[in-house]
Amino acid sequence: MTRIAILCKAGFSQGMGHVFRQVRLGRLLRSRGMDIEFFVPDHQPSIELLQRENFSPNITDKEDSLPVKMDLVFDLALLDIQDTQKVFIHALRDRAKKIMSFEDLGEGRNFVDLLVDCNLEPEQAQYLNPKVKALFGLPYSVLAEEFQHYHQQKKIFSENLTSLIVTMGGTDPNNLTSRLAQCFLQSTKNTAVTFVAGPGFKETQALIQLTSSRDSFRVLQKPDNMAELLFNHQAVCCSGGVTLHEAMAVGTPAFVINQVIAQQKKTRPLEKQGAAIDLGLAKDFDPDKISRIWELTQTQLESMSGKARELVDGKGIVRVADEIFALVSN
Repeated sequence: MTRIAILCKAGFSQGMGHVFRQVRLGRLLRSRGMDIEFFVPDHQPSIELLQRENFSPNITDKEDSLPVKMDLVFDLALLDIQDTQKVFIHALRDRAKKIMSFEDLGEGRNFVDLLVDCNLEPEQAQYLNPKVKALFGLPYSVLAEEFQHYHQQKKIFSENLTSLIVTMGGTDPNNLTSRLAQCFLQSTKNTAVTFVAGPGFKETQALIQLTSSRDSFRVLQKPDNMAELLFNHQAVCCSGGVTLHEAMAVGTPAFVINQVIAQQKKTRPLEKQGAAIDLGLAKDFDPDKISRIWELTQTQLESMSGKARELVDGKGIVRVADEIFALVSN
């Protein structure tokens, strides 16, 4: 049986997007008969997520050092820790026959076998060590398999925005969810708004209390099917991480408040293509920009939806899994 070690970063400030992504990929690889072991920091929401998915996580002290329990040779070490160092990759060669990395901008990226980064354009692979195979671009965005289904469904928009979902990731370190709730409470619009409290969000009870005065508001904790939830809303306020690509796959126009600069670097080109709207960085959050949500016409929403779907089809997880299978088979 092929043995794969998945090393993820996770925490309140780092968020849970890396773990969510690898849980999706891990499920698919496991269904193909591969044995999956996770190595993650001591972050309780991430550990609980892995346990719910029937993975037994190994706890690591530092995400950029070899885990103590990683004492066997794996067929593949899959890294979702970003910014790896050359010395780390070389040390990992004693524990893994092959190494792949996700969204890695560190010097270690030039010493792996496979590099996946849906945020980079394919032509940027020319700057890599030629021995590294690169899977660059939005076709390699790893989303849950159900996004493929909703990508194919027809999405209907009304003349006025009737529903909006706010989902700022697993931890929302800048508490954008509550800040947006305050903004929407001051609006006279009667739009139905769903606020998603991620598993690592620390202000859930305060958010529930804050939104309880508006009948058209609701708070959801740990939703089961994000694809269906995003599809059933006419627009989304999200960060520029994985959720943005999820929204694009199902054709839900996204208003993006970026948690970090790296997210904004990928959001701005999408805005130029008409596939999303960039509302800036969380640290410079301007409540007045929220008015742009209500200004869009039905025609504009339909246009954003169509352009987003053209860029993300939801099949990236299968493409990446196929490449992994080919890598470990060599």
